[in-house]
Amino acid sequence: MPLQSTRRQLGVLRCRTRKADSASILAGRVRAFARNWILDLKDRGIRVNTISPGATRTPGLVELAGDDATQQQGLLDYMASQIPLGRVGEPDEIAKAAVFLASDDSSFVNGAELFVDGGQAQI
Repeated sequence: MPLQSTRRQLGVLRCRTRKADSASILAGRVRAFARNWILDLKDRGIRVNTISPGATRTPGLVELAGDDATQQQGLLDYMASQIPLGRVGEPDEIAKAAVFLASDDSSFVNGAELFVDGGQAQI
């Protein structure tokens, strides 16, 4: 592999790492807001919870690998290998978690962070 190409790939990796770090910082801030909001909104009967989704099969995720279907599947397979359930999530699984938190079935859930990530956050 030419040196120039290697440098470009390393640059992309560094850029993605910075984005991941920024996402982690943002997620922490959202959790902190949620903890504060449960106290601010308690008198109005409003519950505040957060959802932390894991890798989810969406066009945005798949397109990170480019237009080649083989590379896209390779990305999904790699990500699945990092998840205890052995697969990436589907958008409807994230939606079902959100519906649960919005429903009366979770009426005593407040200030929680629900990880919908196939167990990845636990390892």
